[in-house]
This record gives sequence, structure tokens and C-alpha cells, in this order.
Amino acid sequence: MERAYDSTSYDPPAPVVDVFFSPPGDPLTRVWALALADTGADISVIGPGIASRLGLPLVGRTQVAGVNEETEIAPVWRVTVHTTLFGKFDIDAIELGGTSIIGRDILNLVSLHFDGPKTMLRASS
Repeated sequence: MERAYDSTSYDPPAPVVDVFFSPPGDPLTRVWALALADTGADISVIGPGIASRLGLPLVGRTQVAGVNEETEIAPVWRVTVHTTLFGKFDIDAIELGGTSIIGRDILNLVSLHFDGPKTMLRASS
């Protein structure tokens, strides 16, 4: 399976994954998002409003730091992430403003090839 990098929203083009977020145990209630595949992110991020739209269970709060090293406290939600590229995962994700992100909590579980010159993200089974 493979997916072209997004050159419309990102300059330079960036690896993205089509995902559906759903509450644990309820795959029919879901929200689609285009998520950045970010090897620099420790934890996956759901975009703003997704937790409330899906009624996700809050499992805690955690301190996070972005690339600018400023810290903030973010809510942590239990969510099922369905990807068209590399499967389904039940994870704890944070909710922040901005884009959804697939972080290393998922990326480290799959075999991926980031082909920058061809602007393609490939998953192998």
C-alpha cells in the first residue's frame, strides 16, 4: 500500500495518511481526517473537536512540548485509529489545535518507507 505526499497543504510536500477516528468498540461512528505521519512526534494527535464529536473517553491529561519547546497540558483521549495504509490501532492520543498527527506510538508498530524523492509513503506487510 502507498500514499502520495500532500503537496497541496504542505511546502515542501509531507507524508500523510488517510484515517478514521472512532470511539473504542464503535467503528461505525467515525470522523475522517488527513493526518501527518510525523516521526518526530512521540504521541499521536487528534485534531480539534474530534473528541467531543465522537464522545471519546477522557483518560487523563499530560504535559506536552511542541517544536518551539513551549509546554502545555493536553487532554488524553482513548480512540481507535483506522488507517487506510497500515491498519487499526487502539491508542491514547492527545487533542491539540491544528492538524491530526500519526506519531511514533503508531509508526513504530509498522514497517514504512518514506520515499522523499518520489514523494510517496509506502507500508509493507
